[in-house]
Amino acid sequence: MSILDEANHLIEIAAFEKGSSESEIARLKDFSPVDLPDDYLGIISEKTEVEIGLKKSMYIRIWSAEGCIEMNEAYSIQSYLPNALAFADDEGCNVLLFTTGKNGKGIYRVSLSDLEVEEMVYIADSLSDFFIKGIGMDTVINVYLE
Repeated sequence: MSILDEANHLIEIAAFEKGSSESEIARLKDFSPVDLPDDYLGIISEKTEVEIGLKKSMYIRIWSAEGCIEMNEAYSIQSYLPNALAFADDEGCNVLLFTTGKNGKGIYRVSLSDLEVEEMVYIADSLSDFFIKGIGMDTVINVYLE
């Protein structure tokens, strides 16, 4: 059972595809410049391309293991942010990253058009904090509405 099954009432799962295979997840682990959090691995092993509504205001999409590799390569994420892995988007021009920034290790948001450490916005320490406790949800929504 992933943390999405325990998520608070502020989120709604709108759509998803089947989870990534063990071999796809192993490939992502080899590709990733950061250690992948267990809560994230739990999600992508059950569901991928998960479209999640936040407070009925906007959606984020968590990519599959293969989609994660493809998106990081397509946008050269590690060329600009070598110690980061983008794992989701807001169905717009922003991605969510696992990285270490000014608030330490956690989840950050950055625009694909401005992939710089200085432009990263801290969201939460973990996906559990984000989905279960709602920490950082307003930050993601407010950035989206700007």
